[in-house]
Amino acid sequence: EAAVSAAGQAEPVTAGYAEGRAELTRDRRRPSPHAHTDPRLPVIGLRRTDRTFVAVLGNYAMHNLGLGSSCRLISADMDGVAAEYARARLAGKPVSLMTAGAGGNLDPRCISGDTAVMERQARKLGKALVAAARAGRRCPGTLRSALATLRLPLMAMSRRELLAEYGRSIG
Repeated sequence: EAAVSAAGQAEPVTAGYAEGRAELTRDRRRPSPHAHTDPRLPVIGLRRTDRTFVAVLGNYAMHNLGLGSSCRLISADMDGVAAEYARARLAGKPVSLMTAGAGGNLDPRCISGDTAVMERQARKLGKALVAAARAGRRCPGTLRSALATLRLPLMAMSRRELLAEYGRSIG
C-alpha cells in the first residue's frame, strides 16, 4: 500500500549528501592496539523544490542495542529514536531511516535496559543526522535505478562434504 501510494504522489526531488559525525560507540572487544570506532555518519537527503525533505537516510556503524541484549521489549532501539527525532525536526516531516551498517565490534557507549537512558543517547545520533541532512550538498547529475537478475547455480553439498569444508575453514 505504501509503495502504491508513494508512486501515485511522485514529485521531482534533489538528492543531497553529507557526512556527519557522532561519537557514540565503543569497541566491545578487550582494549588492544586494534580497538577502533568509526564516527562517520553518511547521510542522503531527498528535497522537494521548496527545499523541504521527502526522505532522509543515515548510516552509522553501531550495533542497534542501546537497550541491551537482555531487554525483551519490541523496539526500534536507538536507530528508531534517531530516525523519529529527524522526522520531527526536518522541514517536510520526511520519511527517515537509520541503518546500522558495518558495525563490526562497535556497541553503544552506554547500554541500559532503561529506555530513558537509551533515548538520551539516541537523540544525540538524531541531532547528528539532522545536522548532516541540513548541510547536505546537491549531488550532481540524474539519479537513475536499474534492475538485473542473475541466475547463480546452487552447489549442493552432502553432509560429508560440508563437514570437510568446515574443517578446512577452521584450520
